[in-house]
Amino acid sequence: MKTFPLQSLTIIEAQQKQFALVDSICRHFPGSEFLPAVIWD
Repeated sequence: MKTFPLQSLTIIEAQQKQFALVDSICRHFPGSEFLPAVIWD
């Protein structure tokens, strides 16, 4: 099995990537579809 080490990120870089991910998801799903998928009871 081949493994690949994860690259370290600064807090700022991680926040930027997190924002980009959420922004991309929100562009594909309306709020009424997106929110139930990420908020569990």
